[in-house]
Amino acid sequence: MPGSKKGEIKIFYYRRALHANKRGFTLLEVLVTLTIFGAIVAAMFASLSIGKLSFSIGSSKIEVQAKARLITDWIVKDSRQAFLTDIINNSPSGSHIKFRQVTGINTTTGQYILSPDSIDYTYNSVTQKIIRSVIDSSGNTLTTKTREFNNITNPPFFTVDGTGVTVALTGADLSNSQRLIILIQTQKRLRGTISIPHAIRAEVKIRNA
Repeated sequence: MPGSKKGEIKIFYYRRALHANKRGFTLLEVLVTLTIFGAIVAAMFASLSIGKLSFSIGSSKIEVQAKARLITDWIVKDSRQAFLTDIINNSPSGSHIKFRQVTGINTTTGQYILSPDSIDYTYNSVTQKIIRSVIDSSGNTLTTKTREFNNITNPPFFTVDGTGVTVALTGADLSNSQRLIILIQTQKRLRGTISIPHAIRAEVKIRNA
């Protein structure tokens, strides 16, 4: 038919043009795309890692604060009823106190009635533990009442000297001041390099002298 060749030629050129426009990506374009994608993925992982670390640090802070508060509360509660003479007679130091608790007063003699058991707190600098023991009148440790508090970094017991300066606990200074100062310093290591420290200070006036 007249004009059919011209139409076929137009269709042919149109198909060639479409084919030419469908060329693939060059190697440079692929490399640039992969580089950008890799940077995005790396940024996402870095963000997730930072978020996870922040969460771990926050959780560790809460944990060490709770641990320091727990041991402080134990010592404060026990020592509020301590018999001062017992503490002094049992060679108190920055790492150790031992005492019986006052359970009442003899209305006839006016003397204190003391518990038959002694409470003993000992700090071990090697294991970084405070061990609370209950010792009966025969000198036996009641293992069912023993408690251990870990990750304590320094000796916890202090008092004040005659000038009002805080010093490591001694019987002489405690006898004069009757002030038992408890300083619990604890920490937790995160990933082996990050240290999460916390400290709580409390003071008990030993009135049972």
